[in-house]
Amino acid sequence: MSRPVAVALLLLVLATVGTALLLARSWWVGPVPVPATRRRVVRAAARLADVLPGRVRSRHPGPATETPPPPLTRALVLTPRQVPVGEPPLATAVIGCRSGSATFHGGCGSGPNRLTVRAATLRGLAHALDGGDGQDAVGARWDRRAGALHLAVADGLGSLPGSATAAMVAVQEALRSMRDSGGQSSGPPFSSLFTRAGQAVAAQATTARGELHGATTLVVAEVRPAERGAVVRCGGIGDSEAWVLDEHGWWAAHHERDSATENATRQLPRHAQPRLAEVAVRPGSVLLLATDGFAAALGGRRSRLGETLAARWRRPPSPLEFLAQVDFVDDYHTDDRTVVAVWIG
Repeated sequence: MSRPVAVALLLLVLATVGTALLLARSWWVGPVPVPATRRRVVRAAARLADVLPGRVRSRHPGPATETPPPPLTRALVLTPRQVPVGEPPLATAVIGCRSGSATFHGGCGSGPNRLTVRAATLRGLAHALDGGDGQDAVGARWDRRAGALHLAVADGLGSLPGSATAAMVAVQEALRSMRDSGGQSSGPPFSSLFTRAGQAVAAQATTARGELHGATTLVVAEVRPAERGAVVRCGGIGDSEAWVLDEHGWWAAHHERDSATENATRQLPRHAQPRLAEVAVRPGSVLLLATDGFAAALGGRRSRLGETLAARWRRPPSPLEFLAQVDFVDDYHTDDRTVVAVWIG
């Protein structure tokens, strides 16, 4: 018998004996009021009796029924591969890291052409220590009509105070432009979305005096599942990048970062001409868009981060694992980090 059950039984016996003594005394000398302390003991004993194992107590009149305790069973332990939860369908998601970290995940498409998406944006250690805002943003949208996944990542310039909002505006406008084009050849050219995004940033980030108080880089991609993998169109302005991981390792689909001018980059709205590329990726590959806070550490085939992720990203990690992998510890790379990764097939 467990200790709580023994205590409950003892209190119940004491309360019963006390009540019997009071009844006997009232029969000999008349009614005697029950002290408040004893009334509380009786109530406590009754409440404890309600939770005794094997006893079912009813609030309605009637005899109590005894039920046998359930048999002991082995604890159920689920590994990540056994968890019976699929990827939530991805519609539209846009997040930023102004005040902290954020993440989203989901799936789109079906069958062998299914795409699995993981995204995270983290305020960098440098901004967190000085109390500043994070200035990255990331968004994704599944266009069911066109059968294409749209992605956008932006990195606000730290030298301008309104750059967090500029990055968010750029991502939202890029996704809106890709939605409006519908992926059709008759729609607006893919490069025109950078013009629209630059105009939206300028409208938001220009003061009444004509001064610019916000700017951002921007990299976008359109992923179209195909019979053998996917066709990816991507483009960018600035040092936010697009990378592909396949059986040969990492290679850049969009890259214009210059290590000699690390703190200088093209940006919206001052630049409007993107660098564009179209690549075919095989099933099992990973497409990654990232700001330079992550992409600079990724580096390429020989980086420690690149080697680690190449081994761990053969299959999509869980959302929490992905967030932890993006939030690696490094004393040098302390800028905001934003990543959206797509597992193809």
